[in-house]
Amino acid sequence: MQQKSRPFELADVQMRARELADGVYAVMATDVDDTDHAATNAGFVVGDSGVLVVESLSNGRLASQVIGEVRKVTALPIRFLVNTSFHGDHCFGNFAFPSQTVIIHHEATKRVIDERFEQDRTFMIDLLGADAGIEEVVARSADVTVSGACSVDLGSKHVDIEHIGFAQTDGDLVVRMREDNIVFVGNMLQAPPPALP
Repeated sequence: MQQKSRPFELADVQMRARELADGVYAVMATDVDDTDHAATNAGFVVGDSGVLVVESLSNGRLASQVIGEVRKVTALPIRFLVNTSFHGDHCFGNFAFPSQTVIIHHEATKRVIDERFEQDRTFMIDLLGADAGIEEVVARSADVTVSGACSVDLGSKHVDIEHIGFAQTDGDLVVRMREDNIVFVGNMLQAPPPALP
């Protein structure tokens, strides 16, 4: 069987943080402007008492790059990690984060990760290939689940996490930095209907 061609080689992806506002960063592939090669994005928020990260990406190597970008900015602990969906490119790097990091999901996302992880990992290996680091991934689901909305106080930054209904999956979360009115939305704006808008 011939392996499917992939639009980019995941092993070659390099992530870099871009500051969006004071203490708020998007973490994107260095070739993000080339839509044929861009990987999933992540982000993080630095408050007085710690850091909240949004998305852990597809594997341990990419998750380590996100952590490395945080460490370039601050030595504060990564207190929280939010996954906006159960898709592997958003949460397969969870295992690479410190054990003290509290992982937040929608309850539907936790259920899928707890019940279907091996099936989803097989899907991602088929999609991205056997050299994309997916084999090393270990399931790590939520410590805290959200069914409606919650807020995280990082000191000088407040992060609102909300489920506004089905977007791309049953458990999509929206993550908003209250002071800066910056929103991370996962895939819900690029997915086909019934995704938003």
